[in-house]
Formats: sequence, structure tokens, C-alpha cells
Amino acid sequence: MRKEVRVLDDVVTLFEDFEGPCGMVSVCGGPALRIEVRSRRFHLLFLRSCSVARLNSSSQRGLPNLCGVSSVVQFPDEEESRYSLEATCPRCHVTLLFPSPPLLKKASRRYRFDRSRFDDCLHSAGEIPRKTWLDECLYRYVFERVEARAVRNDCTRFLEVEIVKELFCTWLEERERALKFRFAFDRRSVRLKHPVLQKALELLGPRVLAPLSTTGLAEACHTSPSTLKRIFLKEFGKSPMEYVWEQRLLAARDLLERSDHPVGTIADMVGFGNASAFSAAYRRRFGESPSRTRGRDGRNDLSSQPSGGRIEESGKD
Repeated sequence: MRKEVRVLDDVVTLFEDFEGPCGMVSVCGGPALRIEVRSRRFHLLFLRSCSVARLNSSSQRGLPNLCGVSSVVQFPDEEESRYSLEATCPRCHVTLLFPSPPLLKKASRRYRFDRSRFDDCLHSAGEIPRKTWLDECLYRYVFERVEARAVRNDCTRFLEVEIVKELFCTWLEERERALKFRFAFDRRSVRLKHPVLQKALELLGPRVLAPLSTTGLAEACHTSPSTLKRIFLKEFGKSPMEYVWEQRLLAARDLLERSDHPVGTIADMVGFGNASAFSAAYRRRFGESPSRTRGRDGRNDLSSQPSGGRIEESGKD
């Protein structure tokens, strides 16, 4: 692991400890601090004490150009991560954590993570918001390891599991938020339309990942399926379920362009339990394959991706 992180130029203090279930590199440097990382391990990068640094990476999509104290950047274990970090402030505090596979497994068992979703999280690169509890755990963990020189006491064991848990839970929230934005709408304009349509759209927003049917949606709107179909056809030229799948495909396109999720994972995220069905529907809607949109020349071949949990329509009309 020592060969994976190179700390260059303007180093004030350097702490390296690769014993125990979570390897750590913690650096404090001046304005010319530079760190180079080349690793195939799942790991986390975060800054402390009002630090700001520029992140340069050519190996992953969806990474921020600037890193600050409001987020954690995670790097996947599926492929090699190559990047450099350059300080853009007078004093920069940088920490990298390398959770071991036994630690990840321990956290997964303790909190009963969904296995396929947890694997997706470990295979994803991106920026995760640092909420209050995660931020407190990170700062306290650095103190225990760097200042108290503790590796395997009760406090560090507790904090290691909590950090993994908070990262996974926040990653799930961000993933679902990325899907739900497609169902946002201007309430003032909807009020000018049919009140049943307004109710239907309000119900669809938080249920983007749930099994849906025209009958169930009509019952929730206190109307008949035929009336609901007629309203949707008049406003959108589509049936309720055609509208839902249209929005899911649009969400998939945005995720392909803006995230680093594998294509097969995105298929599951937007409700296609079958990757081939997703590819066919996507091609019919956009005239190109998901891989072409992603522009990775087959890197995310659908047949090689995990299917994950299925989210299918409970009834088709």
C-alpha cells in the first residue's frame, strides 16, 4: 500500500499507518503540497480544517475538480484509480482511508446491507456529502489514529464501522435523489391543468422506484383507470405507464452522462430488471445504445454487469 500513495513537495507533517482494519495516510502541507495516488483498492479521500485542493483524474468520471471539507470522495475497487491532489490554500490537511475487505464485510453484516447495492457502492467513484455524524466520525477517527496512536481499541473499531455505514447510506440517498429529480414539476403550471393530473404527478415523484400500475395510480387519485388514461393522453400524448417509463429512460440517460455507475446498475436503478430489455427500450427511445451514450467502447457491457434487485411494473395497461 505504501507504493500506492506518493506525497510530494511542501510536506509539514506526514502520518502513515497501515496496520489494523483500515489503512491511513494523513498529510499536512503548505500551498505547494502535491499527492499522487495510484491504487486498485476501494478508498476514501477527505480534507480537514478549511482545506481546499484541486483533484486531477483521468481514470474516473463524476469526480469533483475541487475538494473541500463538505464532502468525501470515494474511489472504486473495480479499476485502477490514478489521480493527483494539489493544495490551493496556505495550509492543507488531507486524509486517505483504505478500509480492508474484512472491515467492509463486518459493516455489511452488522447493518444488514443489501449485498448487490453495497457492491454497487464499492464499485462507484464520486463525491458524497459529509453529513454531521459522518463528519464527526471522520474527525474523531483521525484524532484517535494520529494523535492518540490508537489502532484497535473500542473507539476506532466503532468509528470504522460507522464511517462505512454512513458512506453507504448517504450514497443510497444520493442515488435515489438522482432518479427522483426527473419527476419534479412546476406546481403553478400544473394547477392550471386537471386536478387529477396534479395529484398523479405528486404521487409519482416519491414512487419513482416503486412498482406502479395504472389501476393503482387511479385508485390513489380517486378516479377510474380510463379517466386517468384519458387525462394523460390529452396532456402528454402517452398513457400513465408510458409516461413513467419515458421519465425513467430520461433519468437513465442523465445518469449515463453524469455518473460513473455501470450500465447494468443504471438499468436496475430505473426499473429494468432485465438488462437486455433496458438496452432495447433505450435504443428505441434515443436511437443509440447505452454504451454509445456513455462513450466507453463497450467498457460497461450489459451482459457482464450484476443484475441487482429487480424493480418491475406490477401491472401493464
